[in-house]
Amino acid sequence: AFWYAARAFLHGLDPYAVGVRLGSAHIVQGSMRVSAGSVAVEVQLARVSDRHVLWSRPFTAPVTALQVLERQIADSVDRVLHPHEAIVTARPPTSDPEAHRLFLLGRYAWNQRTREKLEEAIGYYAGATERDPRFALAYAALAEAYINKVNFHYMPVATGLANAERAAETAIALDSSVADGYAALGF
Repeated sequence: AFWYAARAFLHGLDPYAVGVRLGSAHIVQGSMRVSAGSVAVEVQLARVSDRHVLWSRPFTAPVTALQVLERQIADSVDRVLHPHEAIVTARPPTSDPEAHRLFLLGRYAWNQRTREKLEEAIGYYAGATERDPRFALAYAALAEAYINKVNFHYMPVATGLANAERAAETAIALDSSVADGYAALGF
């Protein structure tokens, strides 16, 4: 749904129309400004049916704390949507902002699925695991990248699957709750 909404935004479609098409009850919209090492985000939650804004709030954080900011926004929206439920906050996958940045760059490259971009993604994921050797999600993503290289015939099967299995097993050994590691082993 997020991918569809992001593409719709790029094409100038009304977010409420996208919400209707996706069958969503609510949409989250926002704007972001980056200046002098800090990020300011204005977020609002609105009902799709009547466009009524249910909640709006500004957030600010240093650029180095984007993961914390993401979690604060998600938890705040969740509290509005589910006021009587306890929020269980997962621990961030890494505390190293540079490892997180490399991981996100890897995700961006991985989603393009070309030979060059998959190789680039592997480099980013490897960099993320070098920065934080306990970053289980980066190992799982590395496994997925190797699997895609095999699936698209960009790498010999035996080599790619051995690399994928090693990375997936590392991810699971570091954090048994990372589903992506198990999914990669399923291939």
